[in-house]
Amino acid sequence: MFQNSPTKTSSVSAKPAVKRPADLQEKKLFFLRWLLINRPAFKRGLIIFLFVVSAVFWIWALVNLGNWLLTMKQFNQNMAALTDWQVDFLAWKQKNTPQPLKIDPTSFVTDDQQAYDLTAVVTNPNANWYISELEYQFVWDGGASRSASTYFLPGEKKHLLMLEEAIKGFAGSAQLKIISTAWQRVGPADNFPAVTDHDFTLTAPEYQTGDNGKLVVMSFEISNDSPFGFWNAPINIILSRGGTVVGLQTFALDKFLAGQTRQVAINWPGDLPTPDQAELELDINFFDREVYIPF
Repeated sequence: MFQNSPTKTSSVSAKPAVKRPADLQEKKLFFLRWLLINRPAFKRGLIIFLFVVSAVFWIWALVNLGNWLLTMKQFNQNMAALTDWQVDFLAWKQKNTPQPLKIDPTSFVTDDQQAYDLTAVVTNPNANWYISELEYQFVWDGGASRSASTYFLPGEKKHLLMLEEAIKGFAGSAQLKIISTAWQRVGPADNFPAVTDHDFTLTAPEYQTGDNGKLVVMSFEISNDSPFGFWNAPINIILSRGGTVVGLQTFALDKFLAGQTRQVAINWPGDLPTPDQAELELDINFFDREVYIPF
């Protein structure tokens, strides 16, 4: 018997088809054909794109040109105004610098040709300037007095005194000399003192004379109508007769309380003629907190 030998089968794997050059050529021709057909549309699109870009550029250029023209116009106006503008330095200085004090001629009183009482009327013309401390003295040919200090409220007018100044060989002419001045500006935002001289009432003085008709005692009343008490209340007394100063004196009330009325009697040496005018000046620095008695 013949035995059938097993038949051998062989499997052959399929290989991918290779694109033929004809297919690539066909697609290229198809693309070129599509490009030729749509060429007008591409041309119109390119024209529209370039037109938009050009319009945006011109708008940007025109806007910047307008801004530049406006800036140049404003610049020229500012330059013209700068050349025309003039600073009034004199007005600025007057506004920001205190005006000098006004000083009247000096008056003097003497009783023994050795000791003199000197005074001068001084006015602070500034409504917005306060002098916290002013040092002064009186000078004459060949000499000068000791120095003293005071203050000045805005717009205040008062006598500056120098009592019992020993002078030898006085020729009868002296002048007030301001040694130093500490100015302080008072603005609208600053707190002005709540008290003024108008818060005090002084009665007309009464005079007692001796047998020779000369002044011996002067008396008056003073009332503190303010709501504040004061540790010390100085008062300057200037007596005149016929427009000439005949007597100068100063004194102070201790612990002058609110609502209080005080009787004041001033002794004089007995050689002064009875005055026809008396000036009583309260000399309290209302700007100084130390003068007030705490509640």
